Amino acid sequence: MPKLFDKTYFNAEVFEKYVDTIERERTNELLTSSAIVERADLKTRMDEQVGGNIIVTPIAGILSGQADNYDGLTDIKSDSTNTFYQKRVVIGRAHSWTEKDFVFDITGGHDPMRTVANQLLDWWADLKQDSLLAILEGIFSMTKAEDKKFVDAHTYKDRVFGQVTLNNALQQAFGARKKNFAAAIMNSAVATQLENLNLIQYAKYTDSRGIERPMALANLNGRPIIIDDSLPVSKEGEYTTYIFGQGAFEYTKAGAKVPYETDRNPMKNGGEDTLYTRDRFCYAPRGISFTEASMASLSPTDDELRKGANWEVVKNADGTFPLNQIPIARVLTKLEALKPADGETANPAA
Repeated sequence: MPKLFDKTYFNAEVFEKYVDTIERERTNELLTSSAIVERADLKTRMDEQVGGNIIVTPIAGILSGQADNYDGLTDIKSDSTNTFYQKRVVIGRAHSWTEKDFVFDITGGHDPMRTVANQLLDWWADLKQDSLLAILEGIFSMTKAEDKKFVDAHTYKDRVFGQVTLNNALQQAFGARKKNFAAAIMNSAVATQLENLNLIQYAKYTDSRGIERPMALANLNGRPIIIDDSLPVSKEGEYTTYIFGQGAFEYTKAGAKVPYETDRNPMKNGGEDTLYTRDRFCYAPRGISFTEASMASLSPTDDELRKGANWEVVKNADGTFPLNQIPIARVLTKLEALKPADGETANPAA
């Protein structure tokens, strides 16, 4: 049987199918939740884009207008739909891994490249979720007048995250649309505090060995909660939890011309193989545009995605996109102070 990554026999299409069939014990639940809606129809536009990674798409406004009295005497007045235009940016990422033949020889035939393949889907999922969280930091760092209104209206502060915090935050940001809640994502320290109050339970899965294990997906008052320790924590110990309604983000996999390929150097280090991977994708927050005001190249880095200057609420000549129709919010809380034992001084957890 030929080596999977041997340059002579390597077939990128076969490799991609091999990677897609690897069993995954952990998933990034946010990426597969109803908060993310796929827009595969935009891929063609991204492929055809010349001179950059920015595309503009329309957002149709909701019909409005007062009905006229139909009495045979009153003229019928006419209104038009209010259309907004949203700018989206395509994010490009690439990486490679190099493994030496000698590793294979001294480990009794263990193929380190197969290990790379086994973990590649997880690596891409982690990377994409990191970019998504960077976008969230960016949109909550907006400072212009209308944009700041969104940040203020969609930020709920509480002393600690308690039993009614999530529901109150949903009401403040979404109002009647809170019924369209899709998921929340929080730090494990905040989740642990809720666990101690018996307010959340974890979903479980059975691994390939038949062992039941907890997932990073919890349930709070019947609402799905995702645990991720890469969420922001301020120097003052303030933890950020993000809340999403259905369709908070639209996702498009733009793809790369050559998503996977290998190269072999038989001279270096006695022989080594390198696997390269590339991808392009887009996460567009509903009702918010990418301004490209602070971007050094055609693909924004995660640090650039975190900049508030690169984001703004969608606007047109008639005004701003309705803020309560942007299904994204955040909750800022601290941890409950630890109760001191007899004779000890209280020690805050945050």
